[in-house]
Amino acid sequence: RGLAEIRAFLGRKPDVLAFDACYMQMVEMACPLRDQVDYLLASEEGVPGDGFPYDWNLADFRPEPDPTVLFRGWVDNYARYYATTGNKTVPATLSLLDCSRLAEFQSALEAFARLVIEGRFTQEINTALSRTQRFKNTDHKDLGDFLANLRKGVGDPRLIQAITVVEAAYARAVVHSNFNPTFMKIATGMSVYFPEKMAFYERSYDACAHSRASNWDEMLRTHLARSTVAEIVDEALAGDLGGLRAFVAENAGRDSTLARELVESLNFAAFVDHGLQGQAAREISGLL
Repeated sequence: RGLAEIRAFLGRKPDVLAFDACYMQMVEMACPLRDQVDYLLASEEGVPGDGFPYDWNLADFRPEPDPTVLFRGWVDNYARYYATTGNKTVPATLSLLDCSRLAEFQSALEAFARLVIEGRFTQEINTALSRTQRFKNTDHKDLGDFLANLRKGVGDPRLIQAITVVEAAYARAVVHSNFNPTFMKIATGMSVYFPEKMAFYERSYDACAHSRASNWDEMLRTHLARSTVAEIVDEALAGDLGGLRAFVAENAGRDSTLARELVESLNFAAFVDHGLQGQAAREISGLL
């Protein structure tokens, strides 16, 4: 509503929406705002107590035919301030997005998510996530870093092509990004919600605007379910039935799709692949 009032007053979209607030430069925030402003300036990380260095930013104000010259300077001011003048003991990152490029980016990300839903890339995704830059809110992952790590670990040409398309659209959307390298290895410009355990998945995420307009939430739930199944199967084959017992106790009658996938995967792995016998085999059969 506030942006609509500003647009009505100006007679056009605002040049930039700058968030002096934590964790706002996310896919989930940027894509719903893509038609509201020209540029989005925000941080993937928490914003330190000093906030933006407004004195430095205001000193840079001058007529510019290209507004990105000014906004790029604000990004660099922020990184320089927290590397030299402000609280140098905290991570700091800021980036500038071109909102006119976000529709193309979102379409590419949709295609990537559909492929993950249809395919089987659980191990590759989990390996990439383990190597990806995360922020204080550890469910927020740097999307550019995740895609680069995933590319290194996959052999499926379809997924590699989908990653290539997303990366190209991402590079066009992120105009400029900068960060304090003392506290993070990289910050490419946008984070995305990607918890690593089903237990950490916030069900309220399904109701956010980005989830309603995309299949990213479905991709997350699908991947996390497969990851849960793979973990339980691996533990059971190693003789540890704790995860299986807990799943049966906690999920009986709640998630039939996940339960069915667990039954199929564990039956095949335990009794077909490994020919499991004895007490463990009997208990697995009873639990299933």
